[in-house]
Amino acid sequence: MNNSSPFSSFHPDERYTTRIKNILTEYPDGSQILREILQNSDDAKSTVQTFILDHNTYPTEKLFDSRLDRYQGPALLAINDSIFQPDDFKSLLSLANSEKRNKFDKIGVMGIGFNSIFHITDVASIVSGSSYVLIDPHARGYCDLPPGQRGFKADYVANDLVKKYPDQFMPFTIALNNTLNGFYNGTILRYSLRTETDAAESEISNKIYQISQMEELFKIFYDVDNITCLIFLKYIEKISFYEIKKGRKIPEPLYQIDITNAKEISNKRTLLANNIMSMITSPLTFGTFETIYKMKFCQSSAQGNINSEWLIINYIADVNDENYAKFKTYIRDCKFVPNVGLAARIDYVSKNIGKLYCFLPLPGNKDDFSVSINGCFAVSKNRRHLESSMDDDLVIINFINFINANIFRLQMIHYASKVHGINIYLKRLFRLYGKNFYHKQQNMYHLKKFIHFGQYLKMSSLKD
Repeated sequence: MNNSSPFSSFHPDERYTTRIKNILTEYPDGSQILREILQNSDDAKSTVQTFILDHNTYPTEKLFDSRLDRYQGPALLAINDSIFQPDDFKSLLSLANSEKRNKFDKIGVMGIGFNSIFHITDVASIVSGSSYVLIDPHARGYCDLPPGQRGFKADYVANDLVKKYPDQFMPFTIALNNTLNGFYNGTILRYSLRTETDAAESEISNKIYQISQMEELFKIFYDVDNITCLIFLKYIEKISFYEIKKGRKIPEPLYQIDITNAKEISNKRTLLANNIMSMITSPLTFGTFETIYKMKFCQSSAQGNINSEWLIINYIADVNDENYAKFKTYIRDCKFVPNVGLAARIDYVSKNIGKLYCFLPLPGNKDDFSVSINGCFAVSKNRRHLESSMDDDLVIINFINFINANIFRLQMIHYASKVHGINIYLKRLFRLYGKNFYHKQQNMYHLKKFIHFGQYLKMSSLKD
């Protein structure tokens, strides 16, 4: 283009780091970081999630790039037993165009939750299968890549990188107690905690993250989030927390949350996820769909064990229902699935404190439910609140017109009574809905409240 051209450059120049910084204003700091990691692991069909807080600083002589020495210090590591697939790597390359958007068996929609981890770090590194990946939003051009490259990916097995750059891999091999000389059958993500030096140069955040803050984050998750994050997930069976103290090489256990009957109920937990694509693409082969089971938990810490038992009910309406046709235009955009779930503690009814879920708890909604309720709600981008700003013309139909509350209630009780061992808890279960419920079933305060929240159900396309 010559100097006399009437055209001049005109294009967005917002930096990638600025976009992440803006995302972090919507994703609060704290234990939600761990919940986002947990969601991604469940979407990857992991059964085990391990968090390790490593206090150590590792050698810096043999790294991919000498400038990576700043990330050899204390770090949070997240480990699961699944392997990154091609679509997972693609999702890492974009902020809000997740490969999970059109996958009905995945919780994630927005494709931005992963970035909440940048509250605590400026760089994320990943070992999965035979791949080593580094994500660098500041685009510093490590490993002789041109400036502007926001990371790199390498086959560390084929290129024998562990032998060539042992210091780069030491934080992984110590945590895993695995030499990584071959294919690693799982995924480990490492997030070095933001230091004072990092914070001074960071375009993402100037918040320094200390080891003590991560210890507190672990404790809050165990004390507050604990089993509530597992109730409506599909695959995760165990969450463990460890720390590697300074100068040590062996992870020491802090907390553990187990589904103790996980193998027994595995098929029922995954039944929905395993069939949902067929239900959407071939609806004529399905009618209503329900599962009911007891879930047993054990929470372990130095203070002892806490056991609990829950009744979980999942119900999907008939996708052949005439009302379902009204949703077909919006299915792909909003991942709408007519799914309803209820969960109640049945070994200690008075301990029930209900929460609202979209597979994971919505911490921004404080409600007085006595049972926990799960549904495909339209939620805010940060998954903390119900979406309350939908235009009237986007609310296609009220939930009550699609799944009648009374029918659902009767079916819930009917199926519960059919399951061996559940019927002895029915009278207790009725009490969860209020003192008048057992004698007067139409007085369904909590299910009426559920219908009230139905207006927020995800019956419209999500807003980016």
